[in-house]
Amino acid sequence: MKKDGSDIYPISFFETSEWRPVVDNNGALVYSRWDYTDRENCLGSTFWTCAPDGRNPRSPQGNYPYPWDTFEDCEHGDHRFGQCDDAPSGLPMTQMQFCPIPGSHKYVFTAAPHHGESFGSLCMLDIRVPNDNHMSQIRRITPYEAFPESEAIDRSQYRYGAPWALSADLYLCNSWEDLVLLDRYGNEELLCEREILPIGYDPRLRLTEPIPIQPRPVPPVVAQQTAQGEDFVNADKTATIGVVNVNIHDRPFPEDRPIKRLRVLQVIPKSNPWMDLPFIGYATENTPRIPLGTVPVEEDGSAYFEAPYGKQLIFQALDENYMAVQTMRAAAFVHPGEKLVCVGCHEPTTESVSNTSESAQPLAFQRKPSKLEPECGPVEPINYYRLIKPIVEERCVTCHIEKDVEPKKMDHEDLRPYVYYYSGSMRGGLTTTGTHGGSRSRPGRVGASESKLSKILVDENHKGSVSNEDRHTFIMWLDANALRLGAFQDEEGQMRGELVWPLLDVEPCEQYSP
Repeated sequence: MKKDGSDIYPISFFETSEWRPVVDNNGALVYSRWDYTDRENCLGSTFWTCAPDGRNPRSPQGNYPYPWDTFEDCEHGDHRFGQCDDAPSGLPMTQMQFCPIPGSHKYVFTAAPHHGESFGSLCMLDIRVPNDNHMSQIRRITPYEAFPESEAIDRSQYRYGAPWALSADLYLCNSWEDLVLLDRYGNEELLCEREILPIGYDPRLRLTEPIPIQPRPVPPVVAQQTAQGEDFVNADKTATIGVVNVNIHDRPFPEDRPIKRLRVLQVIPKSNPWMDLPFIGYATENTPRIPLGTVPVEEDGSAYFEAPYGKQLIFQALDENYMAVQTMRAAAFVHPGEKLVCVGCHEPTTESVSNTSESAQPLAFQRKPSKLEPECGPVEPINYYRLIKPIVEERCVTCHIEKDVEPKKMDHEDLRPYVYYYSGSMRGGLTTTGTHGGSRSRPGRVGASESKLSKILVDENHKGSVSNEDRHTFIMWLDANALRLGAFQDEEGQMRGELVWPLLDVEPCEQYSP
């Protein structure tokens, strides 16, 4: 917004919590995001940064703690709770209240519980240190205050919070109900004591958010590059996304499955407050999604395409059979007029590409941006009863009954043993078990690639009985987490196969016509 409070516009379209943004010494915004897309609990409440107009949100540290996946041959134990040999201590459940240190690239922050109050242990973050996906970039300032939940269990109140860095060595902060001056070794000196109320001590009532009234350097101004607000109302609102080379990654793709296209799916935010009412998929807290279409990937691995703005997007790298080799387990978005560029598909955070006169521009960047091409009929939300059930009833169930082959009934729940899906919440909970947890995808072992159903569809018994069109529809459904419903309302209508649009973030008449 402007200085007088006018001209307000959104700088984030994320579907879950984001909080306490501050401007760092480079003029960027840093904040915390609760990133729970397609993964279990306690994995993604960490450090994020973006331009002041919301462009290019990134998580350079901590968003993918181990275990990355929970297959039987998983390489790492659970770093969140320190229950493995390579993680002698737990990670902070939530990193919040970031404050830049004056004259430094470092930050102080509060290690807090993922559910609970915004207090805990204070730490320093240095993202220039090589990341070991554990504690290499984090140093504790308060060594005797354990990390809430991961190291200190069965507690409801925690000591420190709301740090304000005066320098690399001294910080104002909250300590229980008082304000103190803290040094880098954890020593503290009382500055302001909260008066004890007549009713006695109450640890929930605290002095907090200390900010010194003194001049400090003004961060550099970062120019706006989105077509939002009064000053940019007439600017080109076309948003594009470019990938330099999808094959730049930190977990190698299967060599026998070269990437041919990218699939773009839209994730739908929840429109009611009740957990798993209605149940969207096989796992707890799944979210509906809309396959918006696919775009080509050039021989050099590059892609360049127009993208809808103001929508939460997931990208999937596809092989020649339109089957996902890799899928995001976080969400991206673009603003009107934004030109978002990625180096690769989960490239190391310290890696870039050369930018010299000898370096050829990526092939996709040498042409106009591609437009999203719908995959299987009209663009609409994934709905088992509308997309998959007609196929199984017409082509599968009758044949299975005639040949006395299981399964003879193929409602959504009957297919659970034959699909692979991601958790939206808790491993070991009501429906999420075994291999479906973790924080990241293993290339080649996602969605349809990991499901028994996709292998059945191409075996000798089904090659001739399942059309290529129906097989493609099954693959798209499996890659989209094998969801049951496409919206959080009108469950009965969806079960009848009716087209029910979500209540949030869609304008079907304008944006979803092929």
